[in-house]
Amino acid sequence: MKTYNESGYDEGYNFIPMSNRVKLHDAYVELLYIGDQTYETVRSMVDEALALTSSWTDKPLLVLADLNKLGKSTFGSREASWEALKLVPYSRVAICAGNTFIRHLAQLVSQAAGMADKIQVFASREEAVDWLTDQNVVKSSKKAPVRNGKKNK
Repeated sequence: MKTYNESGYDEGYNFIPMSNRVKLHDAYVELLYIGDQTYETVRSMVDEALALTSSWTDKPLLVLADLNKLGKSTFGSREASWEALKLVPYSRVAICAGNTFIRHLAQLVSQAAGMADKIQVFASREEAVDWLTDQNVVKSSKKAPVRNGKKNK
């Protein structure tokens, strides 16, 4: 029997593909993007998240998208993400990514989708969760700031 660790390698140090994960928390759903993404991998995760949260009729749909273990992204994966941004009835999305390029790309996508007031991008998961679960979030800007661990003024 083969065992796998968090880094995506088996005990023989052979790379194996890791799969995305959906985690339900009390106040939000977390989407963990792990490894290379295609249309099918993203769409499958979004469908799973929607199914798991279908009973959440009495609270807003808050989404944490963790891109810290994101691998390569195909055109299809970006298309599936775009579709989800346009079709899923979320209240807010917090995106966390340690990689500066990915944070800037996520910010551009949120602006292109016309959702910059509902989507924020952060460098740390903790800051993303704090913003996402803050009941007093003020939608004061159409521009989603790229956060780098510092409070924006």
